[in-house]
Amino acid sequence: APASERVRAETALAGGEQFVVPAGAYADPAGVIEKLKTAKIPYYTEPIATKQGTVIRVRAGPFASREAADRALQQLKDLGLKPGNVAARS
Repeated sequence: APASERVRAETALAGGEQFVVPAGAYADPAGVIEKLKTAKIPYYTEPIATKQGTVIRVRAGPFASREAADRALQQLKDLGLKPGNVAARS
């Protein structure tokens, strides 16, 4: 997961509060990731183990401000996704 490693490094360097937008969890996130790349929305992935197997959580961000995350939330909706609410990244 090079994308998530890159984001962790950037987060460590940036400091301060950051915000993310959950884009969904998928067995195969390739289509969603392609939409995010095309729209130039930053994202990262996290593998999640479930009883049915591993799914990939896709999140837009991190963003330095809630306003930037809110704009990304609207972009995700415009792409036809059903994102979750903006959240502070822990």
